[in-house]
Amino acid sequence: MGLDPLAICPQTIQLGTHWLSDVLAGWTAGGLVLLATASLTTLVDRLSRTPAVLSTGPQRVRPTTPPAVVT
Repeated sequence: MGLDPLAICPQTIQLGTHWLSDVLAGWTAGGLVLLATASLTTLVDRLSRTPAVLSTGPQRVRPTTPPAVVT
């Protein structure tokens, strides 16, 4: 299955169903998608491991003990 594209591409050119430029453009587009996917995966992994330093504002600190109830 991994070598199918290597066998199919010359056949499509030989049979006249695609031009050489079509096949090269397809390989180029596939390579760009592969590179983009690898880059985005690395970026997402890196961002998921970093602590959340970007916040929307100051964080409220909740008290550890509830306030005293006056009866």
